[in-house]
Amino acid sequence: CDDGNAEQTDACLTNCSLARCGDQLVQAGVETCDDGNRIETDACTNACTTSTCGDGHIEAGVEACDDGNQVQTDACLNTCVAARCGDSLVHAGVEACDDGNQDQTDGCTNVCVLASCGDGHLQAGVEACDDGNLAAGDGCGATCAIELNGCNNHPQWQAVDCQTGDYVWSMNRTFTSLQAANTNRVLAVGCAHSGTGNTCSLDGSGWVSTRTFTMSGCNTSWYHIGGRYSGNCGGHDGDIYRLLVLNEGDCYDY
Repeated sequence: CDDGNAEQTDACLTNCSLARCGDQLVQAGVETCDDGNRIETDACTNACTTSTCGDGHIEAGVEACDDGNQVQTDACLNTCVAARCGDSLVHAGVEACDDGNQDQTDGCTNVCVLASCGDGHLQAGVEACDDGNLAAGDGCGATCAIELNGCNNHPQWQAVDCQTGDYVWSMNRTFTSLQAANTNRVLAVGCAHSGTGNTCSLDGSGWVSTRTFTMSGCNTSWYHIGGRYSGNCGGHDGDIYRLLVLNEGDCYDY
């Protein structure tokens, strides 16, 4: 070519060769850049256009991704940022929800799955409890409602808070083992011997009644179980005692 001028930004260069992408000269109206290389990850693409988010080429140090589309629910957002849990956009096939917050008590957890009974997070206004499982009989049921037939949250029972080697009884001499007395709901404790602080068990575990009772008929029907004392009751009529159960699912309405 020969256009008779010394202009390097038109279609014919001063050496009378045709301008082209890659000649390191920006052809006005045709190219927006020309860096003379074949690197697609720098600021100028191989088509001599300025790199932009959405051109399908990841600009190194500027973009985390670039998938060349305007879909906001895939792995690369329209801002060329990689999709992540917490960006308020639901990543299709990966996230069930994304509310963009760190609140574990709403309908979407911090790992972008829908809140559900049994996930271990108490959903405000929806669940009364959530112990991380769907098992029945542990105080929180399969629908995340509080179970009053278990010990946890049962208003008539409280956790044992001490250990005693002394005063644990069966209230029926027919049942002289811990398990038998527990199964038949005739287990009692009075580790303080008298008074109202009887919240112990032989091993320091279990639940005691929140209500206290006064022992009567000790010599005729009660039996010492385990600890330092075993056998006959030993004349404790008038002492204060509490009911005792061994396992979380054993609590009952008395």
